[in-house]
Amino acid sequence: MHPCSVRRSGRHLFGVFAALALSALLQAACARGARSDPTVIGASREESKPTTLALTAKPRDLDAAVAISLPEFGLAVLERSGDYDEGFRAYELLGIRGQGGLLRAEFEPTGGSLEKRRMPQQVTLSAHLGRFGEPPEERALLQKMRSELRRLAREK
Repeated sequence: MHPCSVRRSGRHLFGVFAALALSALLQAACARGARSDPTVIGASREESKPTTLALTAKPRDLDAAVAISLPEFGLAVLERSGDYDEGFRAYELLGIRGQGGLLRAEFEPTGGSLEKRRMPQQVTLSAHLGRFGEPPEERALLQKMRSELRRLAREK
């Protein structure tokens, strides 16, 4: 066998093995990505309903409880809407991973009464994080909100 033919077949084998290894790596990466990322085209997860929690709180404490609770979950308020007189507050959220979310509080409209804002009343909190929801993280956020609202009620 001529020395040049050995060298040529060695390069050929190296190229074949390199192509196979690259192919295997790409297949593994694609398979792993499809399982962990629900936004991959073809993934079929339905959007979930928000997680809710009913509690007794003072509507005026909602903004403070949100400001205290969100950083622990890597979230920030993009926009706040609603008013005490309308009976709701809604907070559009953005997470550090780029995921969106919505935190909403519903309560009896105060009708412009400052006294009603200061009185404890039934409040329903709801949270929806990410495109398809993250129920465990949503529950944890609502529990944190509950504890902060309780703490704020004791302080004032």
